[in-house]
Amino acid sequence: MTKRFPVLVTALVMGLAITGCSGDAASGDASSGVTGTEPKSTPLPSHADLGPSPAGIAKDVKITECPTAKGAVVAKGTAKNSGKKPTDMSIMVIWLKSDSGNPLGSGIAALKQVKPGESKDWSVQATLVADADRCVLNALAGTAEPSGTSSASASAAASASASSGG
Repeated sequence: MTKRFPVLVTALVMGLAITGCSGDAASGDASSGVTGTEPKSTPLPSHADLGPSPAGIAKDVKITECPTAKGAVVAKGTAKNSGKKPTDMSIMVIWLKSDSGNPLGSGIAALKQVKPGESKDWSVQATLVADADRCVLNALAGTAEPSGTSSASASAAASASASSGG
């Protein structure tokens, strides 16, 4: 019994901690830390599979327009291939509130076989569930693999991000 007592106490404390942290977020229960007025977040899309070693290219991608009002929006910009070979690019725009990491909308533009030194225009459409304060850019470059293949390391690739105010 003596050896079981610490285990029982630990289990009881953990159980109380879990029930103490739960609350009804929709009703704005104070114990949840979430108020009923927070907008819902939206899921992020996935980048195209750009091979085993996609590179972050935020320095080569610029946002020229990024409206932040609730509803349908279109972000626009340019992307330049500063590399030495043709490359595919995947450009994700995420709309956020300054005080939150929850996406209010997001979308992806894909550019195929951008030649070295070439700049291309891109646009991303999204529907914002609430007014946003800023747009965040996440851009990768690599060689798109044919359909039906995937690379586990692509999901673990380093991505570059930059912010732009709306």
